[in-house]
Amino acid sequence: MDVVKHPLSSVTRAQFSTSRHGLYKIVFDRATRKVLGVHVVSRGASDIVGSLTPAVKLGVTVDDLAFMHHVYPSYSEGLKAAAEKSLVTVRT
Repeated sequence: MDVVKHPLSSVTRAQFSTSRHGLYKIVFDRATRKVLGVHVVSRGASDIVGSLTPAVKLGVTVDDLAFMHHVYPSYSEGLKAAAEKSLVTVRT
């Protein structure tokens, strides 16, 4: 199992508002890269996590999330930024 995180303060949309504290965290299987869970502490978190439910059920990988387009600027772009961090981790 592996985890990647991204701070809310680095998300452009959050910088336009008073949202400064929060995070995006993706838990995924190191071998298969399948997403096991997503944690979001942000404005609109329930919408972000809720929209991922079918994707997780269908076996989305952290790489899928990294290469997928996310609306900019939006709070959901933090999820893409977190997933992109998994691309630089050493894969065994």
